[in-house]
Amino acid sequence: MNGTAPGVRGFSLLELLAAMAILAVLASIALPTYAEYLARSRRLEARAGLLEAAHWMERWRTERGRYDDPASAGQPPAAFPWRQIPRAGDAYYTVSVVATAVTYRITATAARTMASDVCTSLSIDETGVRRFTGSGSTEEVCWNR
Repeated sequence: MNGTAPGVRGFSLLELLAAMAILAVLASIALPTYAEYLARSRRLEARAGLLEAAHWMERWRTERGRYDDPASAGQPPAAFPWRQIPRAGDAYYTVSVVATAVTYRITATAARTMASDVCTSLSIDETGVRRFTGSGSTEEVCWNR
């Protein structure tokens, strides 16, 4: 006999603690992985937004012959539609543009939950050169993965 009344079923405290320990170990592995997955997907969205914005700037130049606003030389086009990425909802990146008649640079700077990401800013210019800033980041992490 095991010391329990006949017909009584349940878990002992030791079994419950063992199950909780296993769950804690699994959570400690899964949560950082999930957080990194979210950061990578948001970086991918920022890269896609920057490439789309660069395409928009090229169309602007094709139509007007310059990257800046013809009505306000040296200023980015007032019609530039990107202020944040994603364009609607909570901003994970804020977007800024510096434009002259013959050059531009579009920069996405990490904001809110992405502010602590390894890639704190991503940028692209009229020649297609991609830049990034961040502690310990590489082009592989920021632009290629």
